[in-house]
Amino acid sequence: MKKQNRDPSISEHRHAHFDMISQNRSEFFNFFFENNDIFKVIDPEDEEYLKVMHFKYLNTTANFTFGTFGAVLLVDQVLMRFFMPNFKIQNFRFILNTTKYIGLPLLGFWVGKNYFAQDVEESYIRMSDKYSFNYYDYNRCMDVLERAERVGRLDELLKERGNFDWTGVPDFRSKFTQKNIN
Repeated sequence: MKKQNRDPSISEHRHAHFDMISQNRSEFFNFFFENNDIFKVIDPEDEEYLKVMHFKYLNTTANFTFGTFGAVLLVDQVLMRFFMPNFKIQNFRFILNTTKYIGLPLLGFWVGKNYFAQDVEESYIRMSDKYSFNYYDYNRCMDVLERAERVGRLDELLKERGNFDWTGVPDFRSKFTQKNIN
């Protein structure tokens, strides 16, 4: 009878995960950016800049989405009732209202994202080019996760992030980076 490993280690999945996320360089950079409090591979100034740019992206797209919804609501419920009180469309009311109140705000989101938030995307691309993470960097970061996983404290590391207490977690020699991980 073959023994089934119910809790596979990180090393068994690291190559497949790398192949999956490295196909898109922004997704690859995002892996390091989201886990920077653990890995400490991006400078704090650059991390703050990227957080501000992400907030700007969220602000721009939300303003366009809710602004478009508000404009449709104003035109439909105030101006049309005031200027054309007898104007009614009897057929296709559901499709018309769905288009007005869902389709147009989605169009506003798309316009805000593609035409007014381009500098945000360009800043992420510049940072991705600046750091140009590669397979070696990815393996170094995965070694940090594997070190915590070997002693059964991976969940604690992912919960506490940068405040994780590394005492009691022994060093090990990585077979991928050929260095002692401490």
